[in-house]
Amino acid sequence: MNKMKLYVFWGALIWMVGINASCDRDYLAYEQEKDRIYFMPGSDIGTTTTIFEDWENGDTKQVAANFYVMGFPSPELREINLEIVDTLTDAVEGQDYILEKELVMPVNEVSAYIPVITWKRRKEEDTRPNHLQVGLRLVENNHYLPTMSDTRIFLYNKTVPQKPWYWKEVVLGPWSPGLMYKIIEQYRSLKTTNVDVYNSIHRFMGDNFQADYWPLAVEYLVIKYVVTPVYYYYEEHPEPGVVVIPKPIYE
Repeated sequence: MNKMKLYVFWGALIWMVGINASCDRDYLAYEQEKDRIYFMPGSDIGTTTTIFEDWENGDTKQVAANFYVMGFPSPELREINLEIVDTLTDAVEGQDYILEKELVMPVNEVSAYIPVITWKRRKEEDTRPNHLQVGLRLVENNHYLPTMSDTRIFLYNKTVPQKPWYWKEVVLGPWSPGLMYKIIEQYRSLKTTNVDVYNSIHRFMGDNFQADYWPLAVEYLVIKYVVTPVYYYYEEHPEPGVVVIPKPIYE
């Protein structure tokens, strides 16, 4: 009887040692596996759409995307690699867009909003479809292994500037894209040249010079500090397509 108990004891001991060894191997395997990385969850192929707003007069626009890590933060910077998916791309690299040279997950972070692509404003004479896109896929590297949501489409929607609903011709002059951009540029310059006036106008016009309504006191400031400098600018620097604005009533 004692001999039987001894066999059972040693059998159980050997079984437990085997289980522990297996667990140790599994743990080490997990420790050695790369963290998983993916774009914003929700679909296998997400889309980030870009347009140049009417009030944006720049020739380029940088676009970022959310990246998420399924793993632990790292005290080191970790590079993220992408590749172009030809079947999801009709934009021309260099002509329509530029990809960021280096994408890096910040130190001690498992998610970040990182610049990916810079779109170039399309010319009005560009006769291609209004929608151009680039498909980008996450690629395995020394740090990460792509998982779900590993592909994203970056879409550029070409738009033609239109006269904004807030544009008062009696105050700002006949609308044109060039005049609108110059008005907005002069308005934003007040933030450094005359911050008190800027703040007074900003309460009604916001960052992009848009408002449903502005009181007479604000209209006075707009004419004196925004429209008047623009008027004299075009007096000295006429531009094709910009109709001469009326001489301001306040100077």
